[in-house]
Order: sequence, then C-alpha cells, then structure tokens
Amino acid sequence: RHSYSHSATLRYLKSRNIDAEIESLTPRNRTEGIIEELANRYQRSEQDTIAIIPVLNTLEGRVKETIGPGRGLVKYHPKVKISGEYWLKIEHCLVSKGSLKDVTEIVSHPQGLGQCSKYIEDLGLKTREARSTSEAAEIASKDESGKTAAICSEDAASAYGLNVLAKDIADRFDESSGNWTRFFALSKMD
Repeated sequence: RHSYSHSATLRYLKSRNIDAEIESLTPRNRTEGIIEELANRYQRSEQDTIAIIPVLNTLEGRVKETIGPGRGLVKYHPKVKISGEYWLKIEHCLVSKGSLKDVTEIVSHPQGLGQCSKYIEDLGLKTREARSTSEAAEIASKDESGKTAAICSEDAASAYGLNVLAKDIADRFDESSGNWTRFFALSKMD
C-alpha cells in the first residue's frame, strides 16, 4: 500500500471499470516474485487473478526484475501474457520525521534512488535500498531522530505521518521532461 505500483493498480482498475480485491504482495525478489506467484496461481486454476507490474521508467529505463534477461516476463512468458498497460507520473518527495538538516541517510527502492541520483549526490548523503518506496517511508517513520529520510510519494508520506522536505526531486534532462513509469497488467495466457 502507498507504493507507486499500488497507485498504478488502483488507477488501472478504475480506468477499466474493474471491481477487484487488491492483494499486496512483498516477495523476497520483488517484481519477479509477483510474476512467479501469478504463474503459480494460474497452475492452481485461479484464472481471474491479474498483476500490475512496473516495466519501464523514462529516467531509469527497464525494471530489471520484470524484463531482464532470463528473469520476470522472459522467464514466465509461456504462462502469463500482457493484457493491458498504464503510465503513471512519478512525483518523488524527500520525507522524514525531522527536517532536512537532521538527515544523514536516504532510503528508497533502487529505482527511486536512481531516479533521484543527482539530487542525492548534491546532498552528499549515503543511501540504503528498500523493497519499495512505501517500505522506505515506513522505515523513515520509525526513526524518531529524523536522520533517516525516504524517497517516496506524497501519499506514502501522509500515510506514515512524515514531513515533506522536498517535492518533485527526480532528475530532469530539461524542464519539459518528466518521470513516468509504464506498468503492464498481466493475465493468464490463453
């Protein structure tokens, strides 16, 4: 919940007028684990399950767990198919329990860290990876000293009671470029 994948899932379902129960998974190996779980559910005849997964970001390129060589969609392609797509504008915020002067470390999903690498470099802070941007927000929320900041959505910051220290911090090539992620909807191969 409160990750960009969760937001994309909600918006995709709404755009297709699909009423579905949403189950959040946090597999050990992120996106590839979700594709594996989907394939396993199809083997168990759970045909009505779909998955919404990130595949491409305009700043960081392909999401390796999804479309890397021998991984994700490549590995499970005989069992799942791409049945739809959704583009989501990504608006990263830097958030923490304290203020910017308190921050000594930034935590986020590897894609979030990569998308904000210039901003992080300018701050000169160390980084740590999390499984998702929402997990990063949760980690930052547990640090009462405010030394740990997260890169996440404003929605995640609000959900975890964090202060927004900076908005729209993703790297830009020029003023017109944006940070967008393409998500695929996966379903059972016919």
